[in-house]
Amino acid sequence: MNKYLSALIGCLLMISPLSISATAPFDWYIASAHVTNLEGTYLPGQFFVTLDTGSTACPAVQKLSYTGQVATGQGQDTNTNVLAVFSMVLKARTSHIPVWLYGYNTGCSVQYIGLN
Repeated sequence: MNKYLSALIGCLLMISPLSISATAPFDWYIASAHVTNLEGTYLPGQFFVTLDTGSTACPAVQKLSYTGQVATGQGQDTNTNVLAVFSMVLKARTSHIPVWLYGYNTGCSVQYIGLN
């Protein structure tokens, strides 16, 4: 793994649910869930994850999609973000580490995801 990707993953791991505004307009929040399935067919632009816990609109059997995001002014593309987050979620899957997520009902899309 190159230094840039390692640094990016390190930064992502430092993000906690507490650092996200409680007033953000998310449809759902899952405080702790285990990754049961991870699909990387559409990498580097998108991946899908299935959890052992879900929300009302996006139950545990539903695939959740992550399409990436970029911090303003950081000069990276969303594909780099998707690959870094995919690596983190893969680590959670293989190590049985629970994750937390914020997302939207439309398309069961994940906006933020992190390790507990």
